[in-house]
Amino acid sequence: MKLKQYQQFQDAINYLESLGNLTDANFFAGTSDPNFHFARANHLLKLGGNPDKALKIIHVTGTSGKGTTTNLIYNILQANGHKVGAHFSPYVSVPTEKIQINNKFISVSEFIKLVEEVKPIIQKCYESYGPPSYFETWLLMTLLYFKKKNCDYVVLEVGCGGRFDATNAVSKTLVSVITNIGLDHTHIIGKTYKKIAFEKAGIIRSKGKVFTTTDNEAALKVIEEVAQKQNADLTVLQKQDDPNEALAIAVAAHLKIGETKIIKGLKETKLPGRFETIQSKPLIIIDGAHNPDKIKFLTQKVKKLKYNKLHLICGLTNFKKPKDVFAELLPLVTSFYITRFTASHRKVTPPLEIKKALNSKKPTQIFLDPQEALAAALGEVQPHAAIR
Repeated sequence: MKLKQYQQFQDAINYLESLGNLTDANFFAGTSDPNFHFARANHLLKLGGNPDKALKIIHVTGTSGKGTTTNLIYNILQANGHKVGAHFSPYVSVPTEKIQINNKFISVSEFIKLVEEVKPIIQKCYESYGPPSYFETWLLMTLLYFKKKNCDYVVLEVGCGGRFDATNAVSKTLVSVITNIGLDHTHIIGKTYKKIAFEKAGIIRSKGKVFTTTDNEAALKVIEEVAQKQNADLTVLQKQDDPNEALAIAVAAHLKIGETKIIKGLKETKLPGRFETIQSKPLIIIDGAHNPDKIKFLTQKVKKLKYNKLHLICGLTNFKKPKDVFAELLPLVTSFYITRFTASHRKVTPPLEIKKALNSKKPTQIFLDPQEALAAALGEVQPHAAIR
């Protein structure tokens, strides 16, 4: 990438990330009206010409596993020879990861052009309804790009909740997918399984097809009630060894994809940031688990590893309860390296608060720079230790 193009890329990223400074209302803080956010997302898509109307959309929500399920469906569809767009949120490595077709990120040059394309639309939205959020703007860009590239299918991952999520502003969906229901983002979408399930079930469309692996009885009852009210066809997949994989297979079968292609897609799926090994000696694994259910699943995987000591490098977004989040993993940990992510558009739980909440007698250090946390852990571990 040449210097001029790099600067244009950074300018485009800065423009998108700065949209939040136009308003004090913060959806992720749970301090603003979700009805307003949803109406604004609808308005923004309308200003953009409703590119979603030209797309076959598979919509995925849930508390844990929605990113993995999205990725599995995405790769199975590709294995069947389709041109598939996918929307992932948040990204793991670079922002352009959020917009990809057949496992290729949008190019830097196309991304720069796309941001320029949406600027007048954002301006109109600002003047007529208010400034669109960072997430809403990315959604518009994603749908415009997928329409322009004539994607056969689009697998769309919900950002938060479902009913009022910007992704739910699309006019129609081909399939609705709901992974398991757990207690996360409770300050936004509810503090009980029933309330959270009601928000997730908001993606169910009238007479639509729905798949879920929800195993919580209260949550499942809500989903069943919403599906019945919407006259939707609901398939419940429970007691699965791998619920995310079971969902992907069920969706693929519904779309008439053969077993051979399904197996091929599953084998070719790579999941960045999901128990991803980036070094073997010492073993370094990165994982985006950030709620009790995800940490429980992660802990089960860690227990199957061969290691002497487990050193945990961790950080959290705000509105998390560290003691609850890390409860399952705590007994396995030898030492803690508490840090934060450096993205400017999301708030963190301050490392000092995490340390206080964990209240562990095990060796604990704090680092404001995550790279320093990793360097410190690497400086203290043996080749057969594990770093997560």
